[in-house]
Amino acid sequence: MRLFVLITISIATLLASCNKPQCTNHNPVFDKYKPAEKEYRDELARLVEAVDRDSTLFWINDYDSADGHEYMYADVIGRNLCAIAVFDITGNEEFGNFRRVKGVSYSGAQLLAPRYRIQHTDSGAQFVLDSVGMIVD
Repeated sequence: MRLFVLITISIATLLASCNKPQCTNHNPVFDKYKPAEKEYRDELARLVEAVDRDSTLFWINDYDSADGHEYMYADVIGRNLCAIAVFDITGNEEFGNFRRVKGVSYSGAQLLAPRYRIQHTDSGAQFVLDSVGMIVD
């Protein structure tokens, strides 16, 4: 019986997680700057660090590479938060297939239980994606 309940809850969670909630940005910094720009990344870092990480949700948006680095763009939705995070995934083997196909077919997939770091540097906040519990398409 206990196993049945756990399976039912897991399936319900996966089905519910496939539906990305709509959000509307109300932050002028996100309107003025692009996600890869210092001001945008610093503002996003400030907001993400101020809330419970478990209440912030991520959906894969795009792939990009520049200056020898590879990035996963992810829509970020949370309490009063509607933005795009640019995660550095350079050399991360967990995302080897995503990197190999340059994100093709991953757009819209949800990142469940993402583990990431925010590094503050002179060039702005850098989001580094270390791992995810699961990618749900």
